[in-house]
Amino acid sequence: MRYPPRLPRGRVWDAGVTLAALAPTILDACGTTLTQGLPGHDQTPKLQAESLFQTLSGTDTWKQPVVIQNIPQGSIDGSFFDERAIRTARHKLILRKFDKPPALRPGELYDLETDRDERVNLYANHPQLIADLGKQLEDWARRTGDSTAVELARFAQGQ
Repeated sequence: MRYPPRLPRGRVWDAGVTLAALAPTILDACGTTLTQGLPGHDQTPKLQAESLFQTLSGTDTWKQPVVIQNIPQGSIDGSFFDERAIRTARHKLILRKFDKPPALRPGELYDLETDRDERVNLYANHPQLIADLGKQLEDWARRTGDSTAVELARFAQGQ
């Protein structure tokens, strides 16, 4: 990101950020906020992230997980799917809901500290970690109204 009035040159940021921060960052750079609802709507739209100017002015540590929402263009085993992932400083959990049975299947879990290239899927070996990450994903999904993420998170938690 480059914005000389507010960001130091050459700074490298290792903690997670999310594309959901793009809109609040642009609004912040323009010096405006969403204080009025859109025409025909009663409520001001809710942004799911804070401006990166706020994030990048803090310490370079993971404060919270980053959630990824993806609808891939390709298929796996002839089945299209919706995908959600939760990424922490150390782990990434990927979950998918397929359009052909079984809709919910075991996902992927990676330890990014020891496997940055995501080559070794640890999903079968860490049920408690998967449940913990699933709980964090469910909390986020309920706050943001993502019903697919709620379903996937509950599956990850064994519910």
